[in-house]
Amino acid sequence: MDNLFKETSFWKIMANNLEEHVIKLVELGKLKLVYLQGMIDLVVKEKATEGSEIEYLLDQTLDLMFLGIGESEFLKLYSYYGQIDPMNEVLKYYFGRYKQIIEDWEIEDD
Repeated sequence: MDNLFKETSFWKIMANNLEEHVIKLVELGKLKLVYLQGMIDLVVKEKATEGSEIEYLLDQTLDLMFLGIGESEFLKLYSYYGQIDPMNEVLKYYFGRYKQIIEDWEIEDD
């Protein structure tokens, strides 16, 4: 019985530590999001067309969506990219990744 208590305490400590790390990760993600918002606004304002730059920002915002942030920034940039190059096959890739994240969220909510 004493061994079970020690194991239970260990897992409680691990769960608390994990929660603290997740909170810190989200806080860091929010800081990164501020930077990305500025970059996205600049891309749109300057009417940038460099695909690799836009795709880098799309990747970064999708990554933040796993923390529950960055969706509106992704959609803003995705929409802009679609306007400047609507036939770009890469758009299908990004929409597929976005859709998968949203579907995963819906499964978790059930």
